[in-house]
Amino acid sequence: MRIEVDKRIAAELGEGPIWDAATNELLTVDMISGTVAHTSFAFPAAASSQQTVSDYVGAVLPADVPGVVVVTRADLKLASTNGTKTLVRVIEDTEKRLNDAACDARGRVWVGSTHVDVREGEGSLHVWEPGGPPAIAASTLTLPNGIGWSPQNDVIYVADSGQSSVLRGTFDLESGHIGRLTTLFTVDRGEPDGLCVDADGSLWIAIWDGHRVEHRAPDGELLDTVDLPVTRPTSCALIPGIGLAITTARFGLNSETLSEENAAGHLLIARSEGNSLPTARVRTS
Repeated sequence: MRIEVDKRIAAELGEGPIWDAATNELLTVDMISGTVAHTSFAFPAAASSQQTVSDYVGAVLPADVPGVVVVTRADLKLASTNGTKTLVRVIEDTEKRLNDAACDARGRVWVGSTHVDVREGEGSLHVWEPGGPPAIAASTLTLPNGIGWSPQNDVIYVADSGQSSVLRGTFDLESGHIGRLTTLFTVDRGEPDGLCVDADGSLWIAIWDGHRVEHRAPDGELLDTVDLPVTRPTSCALIPGIGLAITTARFGLNSETLSEENAAGHLLIARSEGNSLPTARVRTS
C-alpha cells in the first residue's frame, strides 16, 4: 500500500485524527504542545492552521456549535476563536489524566482515563452527555485509548494499550449503556493505540511501537497490515476519496531512531479503499 507523508503537520505526539465532513478538514492534536490542528483536504496545498488550547490535549472532537471539543488533563472544553470554556470536569483525582476520546451517534462524549504512572487496573472509561454529570461506564482498565462503534451502533470497541488488547462490549445507542467489555484480540508486537471503524464494520488500529496499522474484521480476524516507515503510529481516520490518515509520534524516540525516521511526527496517508462512517458531533447543550 502506497504511503505518503503530509508534512503540513509536525507533532511531537500527534494523536486523535477525526474527519470533519462539514468543513472538509482533518482535526488532530499534539498532546505535548496542547495544540489542535485543522488540515484542509479540499485544498491540499493549504497550510494546516493550529491553535494552542492547553498545556495538554488528549483528543479533539467536532461540536454542534462553532469550535471543537478538546480533552485536557481533567476536563472537556469547548475551544473556538473566542478562546476556551470548560464544559465539564470529568475527573478530580490529580494522580490521573484523561486520554483519548470519541463521540457516539447521539453526541455523547466517551473518554478514557489512566493513572499518570499507567498503573494496571486504574484506568476507566467515562461517558458524558449535556444535562448530566460524567459517569464511569467501565473500570479496571489500564490505559484506555481508541474508541469506536459498529455501523449498527450495537457494539463498542475500546483499545487498552496497557493490556495490549482491543476490547468489545454490547452497546445501546438509546440509553448509552454498554455491556461487559471482553477481549476481542491481543497484539503480540507493540500496543494497540487509536482506532477507527469503517462503514463495513472492520477496524483499523494503529500499533504503537509496531510500525504498522492493523486492519481487523469485526470478529478480530487480521485482514491486512499497513506497514509504516515510523515506529510510533498513534491513531487513524478514513478520509473519503483520500485514504487512511495516520498520526505519528516523535515522543520518546532516541536520536538514532529519529535520524532514520524522517516521517516521525508527520501525518501519513495510506491510499486505502475503506469508507468512513458519518462524522458524529458533540452535543454541547
